[in-house]
Amino acid sequence: MTMKKVRLTTECDNSCESRIGGGAFIGGIVDWPKTANGEDLTLIASICGEMLIPVLGHIAKGKYVSVFSYYSAKDYFLDEITYHGDQDELDYIYKNHTTKVLVHEKGDLIQKGCLIKPMLIKQNGEVTDTKFFCGSGFGGAPNFLQIRDISFEDKTFVLQLYSGDYPEPYRDIFGLSDAVGYLHINKDFNGGLFFTQTT
Repeated sequence: MTMKKVRLTTECDNSCESRIGGGAFIGGIVDWPKTANGEDLTLIASICGEMLIPVLGHIAKGKYVSVFSYYSAKDYFLDEITYHGDQDELDYIYKNHTTKVLVHEKGDLIQKGCLIKPMLIKQNGEVTDTKFFCGSGFGGAPNFLQIRDISFEDKTFVLQLYSGDYPEPYRDIFGLSDAVGYLHINKDFNGGLFFTQTT
C-alpha cells in the first residue's frame, strides 16, 4: 500500500469518525491512561477500525484505536516521547508510560488531560515521493525524520501525524511544531506503540 496524504479538516464535535482530539470512547472499558507519575495523558487521536481495514484487515472492523501521549503546556517534554532508534529511548517510553495505544470496543465518551479541538482525519491523495518529508500520512511506509530503518516484527505502521497540523494552541503537541508522531499497531491487535521524532 502506498502512503496516503492526510489532512486534518473541519471540527467534528466528537464524531465517531477518525479524528484528532476530543474525548475518548473508553468509558466503562478502561481507565484513562496515566504516566508512571500519575499524570493524565492527552488524547492525540481516535481512529475508527474501518479506516484501518486496508492496512490491518478485517480484524479492525468495529474497533477503535485511542492514541494518548504526554503533553505539557509549560514544561519541556520532548525527550519523554521521542524515539530515534536508541533502545534506551524506547525503554523509557514503556517504563514511564508516556504514550499509550488502546485497541477497544466503543465505550462511553470521556475526557481528561488537555482538550484538543476535535478535527476529522481525512485521506487526501497518495504520497508520490517518500524520500522527502511528506507531513501527515496513512499506511504504506513511515516517513521517518531520523533513522529510516526502524521496524518492529510484531507491529504494523498505520499513521503519522505532523505536530504543525494540529490546531492552535497545540501545534507543539509533540514537543515542537515540526515534530512527527508515529503510530504502530500490534499485529495481534491488542495495543500498539506511539512515539515522536524531530529533525
